[in-house]
Amino acid sequence: MRVRFGVSALTLLFLLPAALFAQGQIDLMTPAEVGAATLKPGALALRVRLLKADAPPPVIDVAFRRGLYWKQAGTLGKVKLGEWTLPKDCNDFFSGQGASDFVVIEFAKCVNFEAEYELSVGGKALKTIRETGRRTFSVIVIPAWLLRRGAKPTDPEFLAGFLSLTDFNRARLKRFDEAFKDNPRLPQKYAFEANFGGYVDDDTVNERVNIWGRHSSLEALKAEVRILRHLGYNGFCGEGSLALAAKAGLRDDFTHHITFSHAQAPWYQIACPFDPKLEAKRGDMIESLKKRAEALQGVKDIWVHWGDEIGCIAKADHIKPCPECGKRFREYLQSLNLKPELFGRRAWDEVVPFADWEGPKPGAEKSKNPADKGRPTAGSWPCNTPEEAANLYYSMRFVNWSTARFYEPAARTLKDAGIRISPLRGPTPTWDGHSLDYFEFYESTPSTALTWETSNRDARVWVWDAYLADITRTIGLTNGVPVHVYIKPHRGAPAQRLMACVARGVRSFCWYNYGPPYGQGDEYTGASREPLMMDVARAVRLLAQAEDITYDGRRLPEKAPVAFLYPITSFNLRRGIGHTEHFQDAKWVWTALRHEQAPVDVLSEALIEKGALEGRRALFVVGSHLRSNTARAVLDWVKKGGILWTDAEGLGRNECDQAAPELVELTGQKAPAVTLWGRDPGYHATGLQPFFGMEKGKPYEAPAAAAIRAEPGFGLAGALKAAIGRQTLEAAGAEVLARFADGAPALIRRKVGAGRVYVAATFAGLAYSETVRRPDYDMAADFDPIQRRLITCALPEDLARAAVASVPTVEAEVILRNGEAALLLANWTHKTEMTPPVNEKAQPTYRPRLMPVEKLRVELPALAAAAQARSAAGNKVAVAREGARVVVTLDRLDAADIILLSGARATLDDSSPHLARRDPQ
Repeated sequence: MRVRFGVSALTLLFLLPAALFAQGQIDLMTPAEVGAATLKPGALALRVRLLKADAPPPVIDVAFRRGLYWKQAGTLGKVKLGEWTLPKDCNDFFSGQGASDFVVIEFAKCVNFEAEYELSVGGKALKTIRETGRRTFSVIVIPAWLLRRGAKPTDPEFLAGFLSLTDFNRARLKRFDEAFKDNPRLPQKYAFEANFGGYVDDDTVNERVNIWGRHSSLEALKAEVRILRHLGYNGFCGEGSLALAAKAGLRDDFTHHITFSHAQAPWYQIACPFDPKLEAKRGDMIESLKKRAEALQGVKDIWVHWGDEIGCIAKADHIKPCPECGKRFREYLQSLNLKPELFGRRAWDEVVPFADWEGPKPGAEKSKNPADKGRPTAGSWPCNTPEEAANLYYSMRFVNWSTARFYEPAARTLKDAGIRISPLRGPTPTWDGHSLDYFEFYESTPSTALTWETSNRDARVWVWDAYLADITRTIGLTNGVPVHVYIKPHRGAPAQRLMACVARGVRSFCWYNYGPPYGQGDEYTGASREPLMMDVARAVRLLAQAEDITYDGRRLPEKAPVAFLYPITSFNLRRGIGHTEHFQDAKWVWTALRHEQAPVDVLSEALIEKGALEGRRALFVVGSHLRSNTARAVLDWVKKGGILWTDAEGLGRNECDQAAPELVELTGQKAPAVTLWGRDPGYHATGLQPFFGMEKGKPYEAPAAAAIRAEPGFGLAGALKAAIGRQTLEAAGAEVLARFADGAPALIRRKVGAGRVYVAATFAGLAYSETVRRPDYDMAADFDPIQRRLITCALPEDLARAAVASVPTVEAEVILRNGEAALLLANWTHKTEMTPPVNEKAQPTYRPRLMPVEKLRVELPALAAAAQARSAAGNKVAVAREGARVVVTLDRLDAADIILLSGARATLDDSSPHLARRDPQ
């Protein structure tokens, strides 16, 4: 299990394992999530009795657990064989840790048993059921979620839902069989792995039963394994689950992909990343994994997820005083061709890693802004000189490198044994920070695979999983490694997330989490969640119809004409500029580009230095800092005709926290700084919040000077606004495209060589997001195309696009193979529905609802021809040629669809030596 704990300060996030300090979410079910009900005490009661067992003890201890995760929660008493326990108030099952609709009843020291379970109201029996068990425990289902919806214990629907686990699984399997009897095809090429709990049938009970047991009835197991197939699963996390499939008679259906999941990396107990004991432990683990893999017969792919949401190996209280870390740090700097003078030292033996991780110096004023609560704040890692800034920057790169290098020998050795290795990466680039940069981790010493997980809960930012997929697509292509994604249906939009990842080359997935426990927050298979399971089953069947095209096909354009960069230099040094808003701003700039249907590749500074801008039309950079080598590469590219866009404080300083000449030549801004009137609270995977005011307790309110008016060269007429703050732009020699209400430049365009540079004076991405941040949002109306123009004005008018959907919040991607094309459609459009408050003191509640798109039109400039079209979802679709363009019209788009096009031919030549598809080697 992976439990995440929120922390009040993340100052040391970059130097501690993420297993200890992770983002603010708890992956455990809440009563509201599982539909737990509150009844009057004693209104509903359960009693049980053991009917038979092999050699039962004279007196049987009967206990219960909530769900299948937590240890024993309470007792039902001690009884003899055939004797009823006293009635137990069902409220004890419906609340507390691990609460779910699944209740575990334990009969101590009993095997091969049959038991009876009776629900009653006021002493009057309502229904009695039976269940068998192999070892010590059985599972029953009490549908508390129906009570929460207003049902009464005496209602037929509630009583029909009171079932043994065996009958529950059989009934669910029957519903899936019926729902998909006319659509049985499942993906054969793509891998889908399941977390799956144990059928307990041996003598190892105690801890294993309490933690990992899910079944004690073989018939329940058999039905559930068949349900797994309906959801597309064809592999497992853990080889033990493969043995369970074998018990159910379906082992061969689950040999596509096996992952030894979450093997704990040994650095959690060892402080130094260069300690010889760490090397020895790594060697032991490698040998163990090789033996485990050898025992698996007929499995196509074997992976190891070595470490869960990993942080840095190097520890804050260790790195500076450690002689070995200091030695390796200096060796690392010299490998980058740096000089000790960069760090204010005359000789290398005087250079030590950055050490002031504790935060502001004594007497330093702490921020009173509520937006700073629970996050790193400006000045928390103070740098008073360029030399200190350089030391901080390279120290953070060093802890990234020292972590990555741990994987290299293991990756090399295990690859020879046919095993791929990767740590499981949390989706932190879409949260409020990340402990290890995705790009640099693989640029340093890449593993042989890349694994990440989806986690965003808020419908307004579900599309950011496509942003993550863009990041990992680039890494996968440039490093030649396959990508595996954990998609969490419980977090929402499973079909859209699947389409976004498939469109970006992902070939293996984990629908997280089927099990083992029923009471974990990311488990999506509870009694009340069958509609969500059906959504997953429909999504994999969409993919099955297109996989002959998508699995080995070519995404159009394979090399996007638009590049996007959030520099890790900006992230490492953002604390020195008085705020940390760029990290949030970047995600919304990317969102605006996608709403404009612009093909975008997310790059890194290192890739740009290696020539990844060659052939690109435009580059969008969000961030206050850019390292000097990258700045020189960008400047050279712009002078040759490239288009660069940035916004508030963008590209103001280099890795030494200085306004370097290359940056000044690009933007024309010598000392960019912003005046703030508000703050972004950050996004922590749970919910998107409105902006804060600068003073504690004061709501956000933009001044009159935040209003922006467009000039004739802007391209669209209308009202615009700034968000959070604004920069005073130096506009000498530049064209002003928009002005603030007081006449100051808000957007300028500069000529630099044969190219152009756009600089916006505000956080344009945050401004684009402001309207949708209200609780009663409507994504179809809240993203203003005029506001978006502050960003998209830099796109070339003749930009080559693969697909242009008539609705901005619909993502359309094209994959081509052998004269056939797949148009993948993901509808991210949601609005909230309000439930009025139950009383005067309560607040209304808002829930997102998908907004289907009627009469969707998608232009396909990437295709020169397409003869016929078919909707994988069975919707009415037509394809025609309108002038020079192929156009698809779809009668209705719900969550997702794939349009299959025959006779397809591409118009784009997008081959690239810097970002071309390479099958994983």
